[in-house]
Amino acid sequence: LEKLADDVMVIYLKLPASERLQFLAGQYIDILQKVGKPRSFSLANAPHDDEFLQLHVRNITGGSFTHHVFTGMKERDILRIKGPLGTFFLREDSDKPIIFVASGTGFAPIKAIIEHALQIGIKRPMHFYWGARKLADLYMLAKAKEWEARGIKNTCALRRVG
Repeated sequence: LEKLADDVMVIYLKLPASERLQFLAGQYIDILQKVGKPRSFSLANAPHDDEFLQLHVRNITGGSFTHHVFTGMKERDILRIKGPLGTFFLREDSDKPIIFVASGTGFAPIKAIIEHALQIGIKRPMHFYWGARKLADLYMLAKAKEWEARGIKNTCALRRVG
């Protein structure tokens, strides 16, 4: 567990030694709870970096699972997961520019896709727009700046609400 902001926690999941999750950057998994509905979280790591599965979790008022993440979860707790799921992933056979738009922890699947694209050497122009209500919501701003140095056009914007 790594707290990146007052209300954002990264969970690093380690699969059993004999198992591996094959996934596409941008897909998600479901956390299967003992009680209640499954909770879906995008994988924030690229497939080449799969020692741990990385989830970005925002603490949501009234959210029983997110409350548990921030107040009761400990390292080595066992979680049951289902996945990979979803069809949001990079279409590598295209030559069109890529435009990413995210807010809050919607950054997670975008992070995975950008890291994958950089790893495999995609040359298409990439533009990333990340919006937030306050600066702390851009909880991995240094990562976006790192990508900017590698040629990805970034726009991280704050919008005052109220």
